[in-house]
Amino acid sequence: MNNFLMLILIFCSLRVHADPNTGGGVYVGNGGEAVICNSPLPPPIGGEEVLVLDFWMSLVGAPMQPVAAEVQRFEKLQSFKDGVDFFDKKLARVPWFQNLVKQAALKIKIDQDSFVQGPLAAAKDSALPFPLPEGCHKAQVALRRAERVFIDIDIYKKMNQTQRAVLYMHEYIYAAGVFNYGHNSSVRTQSLMIYLLQSNPSKQDLEQYVTDHFTVRP
Repeated sequence: MNNFLMLILIFCSLRVHADPNTGGGVYVGNGGEAVICNSPLPPPIGGEEVLVLDFWMSLVGAPMQPVAAEVQRFEKLQSFKDGVDFFDKKLARVPWFQNLVKQAALKIKIDQDSFVQGPLAAAKDSALPFPLPEGCHKAQVALRRAERVFIDIDIYKKMNQTQRAVLYMHEYIYAAGVFNYGHNSSVRTQSLMIYLLQSNPSKQDLEQYVTDHFTVRP
């Protein structure tokens, strides 16, 4: 296990068992969103499915298009470790960029105080190119304010382990964009996350994508 993955897993061990911080009220900033869909089946079989917006967009893709093979591979993963490893193995093909993400992960603060009772104010900083289906809505699950990330504990509890991995990778990659390139929205992060979810790029292709679409200033 490499150091970056170890770092993520240590942070995760704090978050999974965190108690919510009930003080505060509405939190504002930039952050990650989730798509929450009601199951057509009644409880206990049915309920709400929570997918990070980046993953939902990679899953839906263009209308009438088949789901990408890499997305299907991700859907079969079970653990948080496997979810993080899915991204980390790809980032490792471009070591200098992987290191930027690692350094950003060390800098931002996500701990017990990060878990709060919502609502989190909608940041409106990500793209949604087509409408959500009936029975689904978009909600703010995480917000970054300065070097602190706040997470809506109620939404978080409904996410499976691999969706939590997507959320954390979104926050770490976005922080790398903020700290190194002055990103003021997560649109570039969202695009990169979808690219990593839908494709298995070579070192050359990933480095070209990062250089052309991520390491640019607004």
